[in-house]
Amino acid sequence: MQNVSLHRNCVLFLLVFFNTSLWFLLFSADALTDILDAFVISENAAKMRMARESAGNDMLKVMQTVFPITIQIQMDVIKKYGFTADGDGR
Repeated sequence: MQNVSLHRNCVLFLLVFFNTSLWFLLFSADALTDILDAFVISENAAKMRMARESAGNDMLKVMQTVFPITIQIQMDVIKKYGFTADGDGR
């Protein structure tokens, strides 16, 4: 009887795990698609293009100009998925 209970618990765990993973995968796919779409919006694309042009090949300037714009675009999108706009995610 103990083996049946253990087997049932394992099956329940796997069902919960895979359902959660499937939900997360589908949720993540929507969020990632929205983030990628946000980079194509003309206003965001122009900001990114200007930042990349001003940074040139200087990696420090890329980190100072391009990276913050990239993060801001992503943060604007993930707000609608329940994350906070401050970047903490709480």
